[in-house]
Amino acid sequence: MTDRTLSTWIVRGAVMLALGVSLPQATQAGSAGHDRPPVGVALDPLFQLMAHDGRPVTRSDLRGKPFVVLFGYTNCDDVCPTSLFEVSVLLSGLGSQGDRLPVLFVTVDPEHDTPEQLKTYLEAFDSRIIGLTGSRDQVAAVAAAFAAPLDKVQAGDEGKKHLSQLFFMDRYGLLARPVNYTATQTVGAVAKRLLAQ
Repeated sequence: MTDRTLSTWIVRGAVMLALGVSLPQATQAGSAGHDRPPVGVALDPLFQLMAHDGRPVTRSDLRGKPFVVLFGYTNCDDVCPTSLFEVSVLLSGLGSQGDRLPVLFVTVDPEHDTPEQLKTYLEAFDSRIIGLTGSRDQVAAVAAAFAAPLDKVQAGDEGKKHLSQLFFMDRYGLLARPVNYTATQTVGAVAKRLLAQ
């Protein structure tokens, strides 16, 4: 965190306290899983997407739980299968605790990745991973909320760009930390801290 960012949070907190405004519950709860003040992400677009089983993910599905969001697409031949494999290993290692850590795989290729396509693709990974798709505009809104790049791919082009990060959200729906999927020890540590909140 930069000194300027820290100063901004300190000033905001001081102003809120001076005005008699209570701090958000997530900030009061401590910093489990957070390396910096938690960041708000507009989650509404997420609840407009369709899961691979044909139903939408709702607020009640995630309420009170930490969760993970990652972006990818089923025609990806390196980053996506590797990151999904690492997430599967994480969930397996967490055992029954992994049931309390929903993992949402948001496609960046909604024209190709229908719910049926996502369902078939995700059969190779942990069954607790939920694939999400929607219209191009709906997916773009989710990507924008997480500041994830979303590039339209021409037919036959395998050069789609997307982040290789896992976005760990705390149980209040605030961004706890983005972690590169290759940082397996960090991924496991962050997941355990968030589950311990």
